[in-house]
Amino acid sequence: AVNKHKDLLDLDDTLKDVISKDKIFVTFRKARTIGDSLVHSRYTRDSSNSNSKALGNINCGKCNLCKFFLSENTVKIQSLTTKQIHNINQSITCEDEHVIYVITDL
Repeated sequence: AVNKHKDLLDLDDTLKDVISKDKIFVTFRKARTIGDSLVHSRYTRDSSNSNSKALGNINCGKCNLCKFFLSENTVKIQSLTTKQIHNINQSITCEDEHVIYVITDL
């Protein structure tokens, strides 16, 4: 469609001098993907301090989340469907953000 109307540039003397008809071409923009939206985490795991902290859930014992829902010192969780065991390799408290909780019926 652009090539079809390149002759319109000749109608305007200013455009004819500024824009050369043989230098006009069509480009397309790549559609956004989910990968364009994802970013790398700013947080890194410090392996030198991993032995000094307790791993798993750290229960404060004061808030409702810890009193009624968090099992203290849970360092492993097991999938109910696949029976695969996953280790918790960091310390998790009730004040941590962006935590996905696993709810099981005991």
